[in-house]
Amino acid sequence: MHHTGRAAAAVLVVGGGIFMAPAVAAAPPADTRLLTLVSCPLGTEAASFQPGLTYTPQQTNLHIEGTIGPCLSVSNPSITSATFVVNGSGTASCTSAEFDSTLVVDWDSGPNSVIDYNLTINAKPNGESVFITVGEVVAGQFAGAAVVRTTADVTLDVTKCLTAEGLEEAAGPVTLTLVG
Repeated sequence: MHHTGRAAAAVLVVGGGIFMAPAVAAAPPADTRLLTLVSCPLGTEAASFQPGLTYTPQQTNLHIEGTIGPCLSVSNPSITSATFVVNGSGTASCTSAEFDSTLVVDWDSGPNSVIDYNLTINAKPNGESVFITVGEVVAGQFAGAAVVRTTADVTLDVTKCLTAEGLEEAAGPVTLTLVG
């Protein structure tokens, strides 16, 4: 943030009256740039849903397994790849889903990372799952790092959304980036 020497003011509405008071701003940190700790631009995953997804929202369990690599890490250069598992549950259908889930990444070098998500943008057009998840490493290697994971899980038979069994499996590419 660049300060030009102008006075700033905060507007406060109390009991129907408007009051202006000088704003007190903290000095910005000396360096606010984030460092990419690990970047894994290529990977694949396979997701399973129990019960299968239909067009009716229902309580659903999610299980995903995948691999990522090659990976590049400035803080642990010996990392080249990883496997991961996601487990979660929530309300889901072939058009929307909201899961509480945890991702565990098993790096090929060093301890694993446990990641909790706090934002998921999930579009599910006819059973296809395109999402971006944002979270934080809460334990293990890279603890405290922010995480962005993108995925496009596709199915070859979207008509399964119309069956009693529903869509039980989908797979596709995945990327994973940790910054801190």
